[in-house]
Amino acid sequence: MRDPFHILGVAADAPPARVRAAFRERAFRCHPDRNPGDPRAEERFKRLVAAYRSAMHGSPEPASCDRAADAPPPPPIRERYVCPRCDDTFPVPEPCFRCGDEVFDSLEQIPTPAPADPRVQALIAELERARPAPVLSPGPDFPFAAAVVFAVVGASAVHVGLAPLGVMLFCFGALLVGREIHARREIHRTQLG
Repeated sequence: MRDPFHILGVAADAPPARVRAAFRERAFRCHPDRNPGDPRAEERFKRLVAAYRSAMHGSPEPASCDRAADAPPPPPIRERYVCPRCDDTFPVPEPCFRCGDEVFDSLEQIPTPAPADPRVQALIAELERARPAPVLSPGPDFPFAAAVVFAVVGASAVHVGLAPLGVMLFCFGALLVGREIHARREIHRTQLG
């Protein structure tokens, strides 16, 4: 094969962007679809593609798909630190996120404890500390559902013309909610103080 840079019409020390631009320009001109009556257009185009690949990658022949299919797949990437239980690998010595075990250094074959982050330990301690129940947490003894039922029935009664009954039911529901909120605030105040 002749000099690929000569076929592309660029200097041998041309940057890749210039080689790519020259290839695109010439490929556009000599593509077989643009020259349907020329029997040598396909041969010229193949020579141009081979020259481009050689100029860009240093290989005159394209990589064969058959060779790539026959080649075994690359082995999985093994990082330096290994979990002894699940055999996961990690680039840094932190506990395994899947099983929580300490990892060991596969180069030294000695288990390496992961350094404890003081910020994480402080956050865990804060979350484990007992906290008082919030004032409006609906629990099993909170008559929230009953209050909602009374409010809905009261509003419906007002809508159908039974205004006094509706107002009475709505106020009773609101009274239940207010009473429970007051009781929760008292419990909350005694837990804090």
